[in-house]
Amino acid sequence: MTTENQMEMTTLTGNDAMMATMLNVQTFEQMQRVAKLFSSSGLVPKSFENNPAACFVGLQLATQLGINPFMLFQKIYNVGGKIGIEAQVAIAIANQRGIFEGPIEHVFEGKGTTRSCTAVAVIAKSKKTVTLKIDWETVEKEGWNKKGGSKWLTMPDQMFRYRSSLWLIRTYAPETLMGLSSIDELQDERIIDVTPVKVSIDAANSALDAAANAASTEPEIVSVDDGAPGENIIDEINKLKIAAGFNSDKMTKVFDTMLNTLLGRNVDGIMFEDMPAADLEEIKKMLSTIIERKAKK
Repeated sequence: MTTENQMEMTTLTGNDAMMATMLNVQTFEQMQRVAKLFSSSGLVPKSFENNPAACFVGLQLATQLGINPFMLFQKIYNVGGKIGIEAQVAIAIANQRGIFEGPIEHVFEGKGTTRSCTAVAVIAKSKKTVTLKIDWETVEKEGWNKKGGSKWLTMPDQMFRYRSSLWLIRTYAPETLMGLSSIDELQDERIIDVTPVKVSIDAANSALDAAANAASTEPEIVSVDDGAPGENIIDEINKLKIAAGFNSDKMTKVFDTMLNTLLGRNVDGIMFEDMPAADLEEIKKMLSTIIERKAKK
């Protein structure tokens, strides 16, 4: 790549940077080389290690956002096939681009259930002061504090800063993030990380055995073949769940743990309707196996 091309790339942002990368052969090839170096450097998160394609996408995004790729690699995630960034990155991008005059400020009021945080900033171009307030009532209604391991219970003020700042940016300068969502926002949409997790065969078998032993010894008798031809697989799974003994609140928790082990990711709270067909087939096979094992005892 020539010096002229290098200087040109440093001044491009947004879609211009993306098109310059995709349509300029020299730039594209150079980006590939850099992505390969990143992937084999040992200095990137696991999802980018030995994955030049993922590093290429990360470098491309860093160029579009105008931020250091090392920082982005540490704060970016694949969430259900969508790119999610940490709230700190979104705030850093807004501050770096000079969208607002100075950093976003935060004003806190109240305590406990009356606690609230107002993000305040001055838009650089218009000199207009803009605010966005989030209170504890919103936290409760959205259920942010009800998730397992929720930081809202241990560090609420920091979470108030992140949420209010992110909403302020998205409301008054949406072009800054180019449609990217934060990790928390994607989780709010009940989109889950589908990055495969290695699960040993022994672990999977142990989960099946534990579930079979924990299930009711006298499950409700339900026919799984009495539906109309072409019966929906979800209906079949629901019948198999009952036949396998997963028909109580206690056993529902056991069933959820089994699914996490079987599918290699956390699917707690995810509806069958939102799962891929391949996952549904695996769940169906698992339930059938449990029923067969119970029948042999």
